[in-house]
Amino acid sequence: MRRFLKAFSIGTASIARRMPNQRSMIVTGASSGIGRALALDAARDGFGVVAVARRTELLAEMALHIRANGGACAVVTTDVRAGDAPKRIVDSALNAFGR
Repeated sequence: MRRFLKAFSIGTASIARRMPNQRSMIVTGASSGIGRALALDAARDGFGVVAVARRTELLAEMALHIRANGGACAVVTTDVRAGDAPKRIVDSALNAFGR
């Protein structure tokens, strides 16, 4: 449990500083709760965000917020349990951010 808490407390800013200039992050469950908070923090820290969730309206609202604050966000509405979800998510990341 201690390792988990330590890893969780690092935050996206410290990760962002160690990565190349073109950074992207796939966030599942991004329409609410921890997923939404992670997506917003990642965008604020300079990541291009691929936001994934089932609720289109909430994803669109969050993406609008990220873009209005100068961030980049691609949206994938899907259930991650769907057979085609992994390919759709990765394709979206590649199309939006080239990685």
